[in-house]
Amino acid sequence: MMGKNGIPKKVLYIDDNNESKLLVTRILEAEGYVVILSSDGAHGMELAVTLEPDIILVDLNLPFMDGYETATRLQSVVFKRKCPTPVIATSVYSSYEERDMAIAAGCDGFIPKPMDVDTLIDTLNKYYNGHRDSIPPARERDALVLYHQKLVKKLEAKAAAVLLDEDTGIYNEQYLYKRLDEETSRSLRLEQPFSLVMIKVDPAVSSGKVDLNEDKRIAFKRIAETLKVNKRAFDAAIKMNDNAYCLILGSCPAESVVMVAKRVCGKLLDCTAGLNISFNFSIGTNTYNGGDFEPVFFVDSARQNAVPFSAGADKA
Repeated sequence: MMGKNGIPKKVLYIDDNNESKLLVTRILEAEGYVVILSSDGAHGMELAVTLEPDIILVDLNLPFMDGYETATRLQSVVFKRKCPTPVIATSVYSSYEERDMAIAAGCDGFIPKPMDVDTLIDTLNKYYNGHRDSIPPARERDALVLYHQKLVKKLEAKAAAVLLDEDTGIYNEQYLYKRLDEETSRSLRLEQPFSLVMIKVDPAVSSGKVDLNEDKRIAFKRIAETLKVNKRAFDAAIKMNDNAYCLILGSCPAESVVMVAKRVCGKLLDCTAGLNISFNFSIGTNTYNGGDFEPVFFVDSARQNAVPFSAGADKA
């Protein structure tokens, strides 16, 4: 099928489903189209920029960057061209809500899956020749609200992932200072203290082995998991680095925080028992009761006040 310049029309199809890609490729190539395939939105964006297809098909349920976000980003590319490229959504879900949100995200049309083999070519030609789907203003407003909510949730999830330690899945140091700001605000509002427990981890070879990297990896994961399990749901367990962890304890007064710290360190000794490394723990605490607050000083004070934890009476 020739385009307006006498060159075969190029269709970029972005979908992670291989069966769908094979079906569409067979149908389009039989009609003379050149088919360009991609399995994810980011790669599809690159192909749209470099190869300048005549039509873009994008599945809405892509992994990582979904079809809605891909369509929105594609519009920033195709609108710059003299003849804007139609971006057409595809999905196995074909409710009005799904269609409307696709249009709100920047798609020019919608083709439900499974695609109709008998009408696909005519449908693509319709969009290529200038047809654009539209929705009533009231539905468009609702769709924009839904699309905005979807984007916000996705951005929040991405932001949360940045604040997690890759190796253990607990929060990282970047999250610590963000959470401390939230805790001070809550503490002032409710007139309740909160406390910080800093735990310094000192591994020492106990078996004479030289290569203990695997044991260390296992140990640090066990420590992180133990901190997650032995905290209240609204407290925060944070990994500063392999040798330092901390807990933020909401509504915890100074007279209780040392007891909590010793109990947790006892659990940490239990979880690291049986490995080829012995561990010494030091614990430092600090409590906020209102007034001026400097997060870095608050954390450093707890770290500097750390004292060795010894098993036995302290562990009980």
